[in-house]
Amino acid sequence: MEAILLKEVAAILNLPERDIERESLKTFLEAKLKKLLIEQLQLTRKYGVKNVDEMENFYIEQKLSEKESWEDYFELSHNDAEIGSVKKALQKFFP
Repeated sequence: MEAILLKEVAAILNLPERDIERESLKTFLEAKLKKLLIEQLQLTRKYGVKNVDEMENFYIEQKLSEKESWEDYFELSHNDAEIGSVKKALQKFFP
């Protein structure tokens, strides 16, 4: 089904399918990165930290209670890793 849709869109736009696929993938990755960066910013602002490492230091220094924030810590950590993966894909395939 998707291949037929791609062929039809390519024909309507008079563009090669490969160009549409490539641009679609780039747009998807950029949108994913933007979403992750927004989520990261919201979480770091919520706790007054710059990144997951600083949040971990706040735990060590007892400036932040793990009981109230551990789920956000793991989400921030996961987002951080995912941001790295998306950036790596963008740099590798769309330099």
